[in-house]
Amino acid sequence: MTPYFNLRLRLLPAALLGTAIIFAAACGGADTPRPSAAQVHAAYDRGTVFVDVRTDAEWSAGHVKNAVHLPVDQVDARATSVLPAKDKPVVLYCGTGRRAQSAAESLRQLGYTDVTAMTGGYADLKAAGYPVVE
Repeated sequence: MTPYFNLRLRLLPAALLGTAIIFAAACGGADTPRPSAAQVHAAYDRGTVFVDVRTDAEWSAGHVKNAVHLPVDQVDARATSVLPAKDKPVVLYCGTGRRAQSAAESLRQLGYTDVTAMTGGYADLKAAGYPVVE
C-alpha cells in the first residue's frame, strides 16, 4: 500500500465522526428538548400556538381545539403566512413526533426562535385531556 492510501485509511474514521457530528447539529441533535403532551399542557393553557403538521385527512379526523393546521410538506411555503410572529412560542405535533421534529427544524431555519416539537402526537394529546375537534 502507498503512504497516501494508508493516510486516507487513518483519516476515514475522523472524517465519518465529523460528518456525524455536523449532521446531528443540523438535525437538532440530542440536546433539543422533546416534551410530552403532559409537559406542554401549561403552554396550551397560556395560549401558545399549537401547530398540527399532519395531513389534511388526519386533521379532518380530529385535531386539538384552536390548533393551526400546517402540513409538514407545506411548512417552507406557508409558515410565514400562517405563523407571522417568529418570536412567539410554537408547539408542533403530528401522529408520532417524527413530522413535528422535521417541521420544527424547517421553522428554525426560517428564523423562528421558540419552536418545540413534542414527542408522541395527537392521540397522546387527546389522552392527556386536551380539548379536541372531531
